[in-house]
Parts: sequence; structure tokens; C-alpha cells
Amino acid sequence: MKKGSKIIVIVLVAILGLIVFDALQARILKNSPLLSIKKDIPNGYVKKGLLMDTYFCTKEKDLVTVSWHLKTTKFYCTPYEIKEIVDKTNLSFRIFKILRAIFVIYSLHV
Repeated sequence: MKKGSKIIVIVLVAILGLIVFDALQARILKNSPLLSIKKDIPNGYVKKGLLMDTYFCTKEKDLVTVSWHLKTTKFYCTPYEIKEIVDKTNLSFRIFKILRAIFVIYSLHV
């Protein structure tokens, strides 16, 4: 190989390694990616990285849940958890499944 093409390959491998390292440190250390852009969404905000997005969803006044998803998946912060509704109202498991299906359909259309 020529010297110029070797340098190009080394630079491309270094950039790809940096992107993968950024995604891995975000996932393993439970942090947001270093190379990211913050965007406000309903019920929280998202830090959009190169390979994965980190969602910070506010559930209550001071409670924040963190969720990591790849760019190919759709994810929306829901204002409350279905399990919290079932626990508070003592609904049966069948109604729980119906509520979960409604929330899935809702999240696909939003």
C-alpha cells in the first residue's frame, strides 16, 4: 500500500474506534455519549449520540429514568408506567395486558 492510503485507513479506523468507544462508555458507565446533542422532548429530554440515544424521562417531580436505545428503535417517554397504574388500582392481569397493548399502539402512532 502507498503511504497516503495507509494514513487514510489509520484515520478511518481511529474515528470508528472513537465512535464505538463513545457508545460503549455510555452504556457500560450508565452515562450519556460524549459526542451528543441535547434535544427536549415531552416528559424529558434526549441526548442524541452517533450510535445510540440516551433518554432521560421524568416520571415525577425529582425522579428521572434513563434509557439507552439504538438509532434504529423508536422510543417515547410515557408520562407514567403501566405497572404503577396496576399497582395503585389493583387491576387484574388481563386488564394489564390490554393497557400495555394500548400504550404500545399509542407509542407507534406518536
